[in-house]
Amino acid sequence: MQTNYTIAFRFLFWSTLFIVLYLAFTPEEIEITQNIWDKFKHAFAFFVLLSLYFFAYPNSLLSDGVLFLLGVGVFIEIVQLLLPTRDFSLLDILADLVGLFLGRFFLFFARKSLF
Repeated sequence: MQTNYTIAFRFLFWSTLFIVLYLAFTPEEIEITQNIWDKFKHAFAFFVLLSLYFFAYPNSLLSDGVLFLLGVGVFIEIVQLLLPTRDFSLLDILADLVGLFLGRFFLFFARKSLF
């Protein structure tokens, strides 16, 4: 049974995911140097997405969210490979993974205190 909170978190999760996808596929200038701030944004976005997934789908396994969102990160990079103004980056996927593992670590302890 879905609660009002679950419905709200599902809306937030899917809205946030679509915003991340929009930002990932929007043309931008190619920077010559790698920016550490960009990697932080990747990690933070996937941390937030996993946190929203956790509350949006409370009966699913947390590992399901990690695998789904890792797939999203790889999908983003593959699409960016095909865009003329974007590049494929393994470092971006690594930053996504860092955010997912930090989120999983955080949610492991949050689950114990919330439930």
